[in-house]
Amino acid sequence: MHREIRGQEGYALIVSLIVVTVTAGLVLGFITQVNTQQKIGINDVDYGGAFYAAEAGLEKLNVDLSKLFAESVYPSADDLTTIQGTDYKPNLTGVSYPTYSITGGQTTRLTANMTSAATTATVQSTAGWPSSGYFMVGSESVTYTGLTSTTFTGLGRAANGTTAAAHTTNSNVSRSDVLTLSEGANAGLNAQVIPFTLTVVAKAGSGSEAKLSRDIQVALIPVFQFGIFSDSDLSFVAGPNFSFGGRVHTNGYLFLAQLTGNTLTLSQKVTSAREVIRAVMTNGWSTATIYNGTVNVIKAPGSPGVYQNLTRTQGSVSGGIGSGTWSGWHDLSLTTYN
Repeated sequence: MHREIRGQEGYALIVSLIVVTVTAGLVLGFITQVNTQQKIGINDVDYGGAFYAAEAGLEKLNVDLSKLFAESVYPSADDLTTIQGTDYKPNLTGVSYPTYSITGGQTTRLTANMTSAATTATVQSTAGWPSSGYFMVGSESVTYTGLTSTTFTGLGRAANGTTAAAHTTNSNVSRSDVLTLSEGANAGLNAQVIPFTLTVVAKAGSGSEAKLSRDIQVALIPVFQFGIFSDSDLSFVAGPNFSFGGRVHTNGYLFLAQLTGNTLTLSQKVTSAREVIRAVMTNGWSTATIYNGTVNVIKAPGSPGVYQNLTRTQGSVSGGIGSGTWSGWHDLSLTTYN
């Protein structure tokens, strides 16, 4: 009898150990899973912070590059280096930027005269240039198939419809090309296009990193392609019937008015960096009575003779400078006028 009880006690001990072991394993597995999920959650938060910090850095770099080109048609290498420096990076708590760079936009200068038939160009330096590609010197677009530290070789002259020409020592050589813009407000115009790649790596939290890159093109548009290009406010207030056949752009406000009973016709694309104002003229006079004539604006580039009358209530704002936005402007400007 005693032997049976002892045997049963032995079995109970074994069962208890098994139960304890299994329970401990389950608890340990649960704790491990909780810790893993916490780490995953922390990593997700850190990566999210790094991603949005990288996005902020990319936008800041893009804006600074735009400002640089607004100040200089051909920024120097030092100018480009400056906007990649610490003082220009976003100042975000807990975030660092191991990579904050701009590549592209290379420039150099001829160190020897270049004839109109030359197949080699001698320059100050080709550091940073692709092993083959293209460049512009003066108004000529040139391709090349090879390079040394100071020369471009295998030149293809007069590319993209440009004209081969002789170029003198110290002429600027830029990594750019002549293209016809196919989209945006300046579609249809020829531009000197300069390619850049922006790259930003942001590190946040416990070391999570996010890397973003953006390829952009800076388009330098010769103003002679415009009938009128104004850097300040521009006003059309015609008296007799008047048709303007050139492209119109202003970096300021655009005021449009016409003497009642007569017609102003703008037969090419019209763009404005600020507001298009129809309700008043530059001196604040209302266009409701004497200057309530017809203002015909072309509806679509490439469709001559197809116009829409832009009435005095259809400006981008309801009144003059500082007045409220007219709600119908978005659809009218992008759809009706294309």
